[in-house]
Amino acid sequence: MNDSGGIYSPHSQADPLWRAFSVPGRVPKKAIGRAIEQWDEVAPVFLARLEAYVRDPEGWPEEDTDALLIPLHLFAQMRDTRAYRPLIRLVSLPPELHESVMGEAITETLSKVAASVFDGDPSPMEEAILDPAVEQFVACGLFEALAFLAADGRISRGRIVLLIERCYREMARDEDAKMRWVGWQRVISYLGLTEYVPLVQEAFREEWISPFYTDFQLFAADLQNALEAQERGELPGDPDFGYFTDTIEVFSRWYCISSTFLRDQEKLEREEKTLLERAERQDLPEVWKITGRNDPCPCGSGRKYKKCCPDG
Repeated sequence: MNDSGGIYSPHSQADPLWRAFSVPGRVPKKAIGRAIEQWDEVAPVFLARLEAYVRDPEGWPEEDTDALLIPLHLFAQMRDTRAYRPLIRLVSLPPELHESVMGEAITETLSKVAASVFDGDPSPMEEAILDPAVEQFVACGLFEALAFLAADGRISRGRIVLLIERCYREMARDEDAKMRWVGWQRVISYLGLTEYVPLVQEAFREEWISPFYTDFQLFAADLQNALEAQERGELPGDPDFGYFTDTIEVFSRWYCISSTFLRDQEKLEREEKTLLERAERQDLPEVWKITGRNDPCPCGSGRKYKKCCPDG
């Protein structure tokens, strides 16, 4: 293993688990189970590595980057609040840096992971949401985490109302902010804040929220579900909101760490090698060369090709 600032120890129980987390193409169920059993010992090591990446992501060994994904979710499963602030700093990095670690977790699990490691202070999430440099999909996930925590009584609804109003005044209203507005309206619907319906109507009418992502009818349905849940004294039954509970169960559904993904990557690399060889032989222009797995995806998402559209 690489030294990475002295955070690796050959005697640590965490290192064999770390190596297992780095193996592509499978969910390391036994290693995850051992990590949970030995959490008091291995968690400080995982936390040190997460903090080391956040401090110097460009100096981090690339072969170790993927290994951070599982520990992040284990912190959430264990409801370990020590990971809260490093997580928010991680997802506040430029997309090419946080995507290297999180991949599809930004849209699939970030809200639940953030809610699960929440340490009682919403300020880091609020600041990230309002920072225009933070990716809009990250902001959307943090909006959902805050909404759930407010519904669960861990953040005052008054504080969330102040955030909603501040975001309405300050958030950009351009193409790069549309998912921010999606998250904003999800807070309003999930918490049943009917007094803000006119502002949501305005956001849809002015297309601050793209109809590609959602529409006012869906907002109204979510709002009604939340109001009915409140009457029953329950949390709204929305699968996108909640705490993160089971790393193995969730990861077992993910294509990006499956054996199928690994086979597809191997096929892609063979095809890339063949095309590059043909291009060299025939002196074809550069545009004939296909995207490499670590290059930015041509779809424009900002993610690495291997984490976005490798299957075309």
